[in-house]
Amino acid sequence: MNIQFVKFALVGLLNTSWSFAVYAGLLYAGLNYVVASLITIVVSVAFGFLTQGALVFGGAKREAIPRFVLAWLIIYVAYLGVVAYAQYLGFSNYIGGLIATPLVAVMSYFLQRRFVFRAHLTGGRTQS
Repeated sequence: MNIQFVKFALVGLLNTSWSFAVYAGLLYAGLNYVVASLITIVVSVAFGFLTQGALVFGGAKREAIPRFVLAWLIIYVAYLGVVAYAQYLGFSNYIGGLIATPLVAVMSYFLQRRFVFRAHLTGGRTQS
């Protein structure tokens, strides 16, 4: 098994736990779920960039931030697409989310490895 992917999964669990803690804390503080979700997404993307970059891919350079945000927009759209398709097939949104999660986790790994943190992994050279 690829050790980098295992690290990615473990850091993903850390990031998910952190994100839920932020969201729950904001709800507990009295914020509306829409505002709490928005703040959580912004904080989670920043935290994810730092943790995935440093702990999984060996560096989180500032130049990679726009690529990281773009990758997460792509991942988010893919996630919504899978959930919507599952709903179209008659599954609940809960089941759709369960189906989508491992698919977008693998997609996230490859996008981050090949697109976001590629320059660091190739010694500063971009891959073609």
